[in-house]
Amino acid sequence: MPRFRIRQSGNGHASEPVNDTTVTVPPPLRRATPQEHSTITEEERALLGRVQERLLRQIESRFEHEVR
Repeated sequence: MPRFRIRQSGNGHASEPVNDTTVTVPPPLRRATPQEHSTITEEERALLGRVQERLLRQIESRFEHEVR
């Protein structure tokens, strides 16, 4: 079934309808699947916590600066 209706062009000839060429795409996959044998050490967990806190402080200070 055509996606658009056929309309007359300026010279009186009907133009062809546009064919629907939509392709069905499968749902996106996870970027990283969880690894059963993957473990994180306490040192890595602490490092991630510090990085997260620093990033949140930077975002907060930038927001305060923009609001002023």
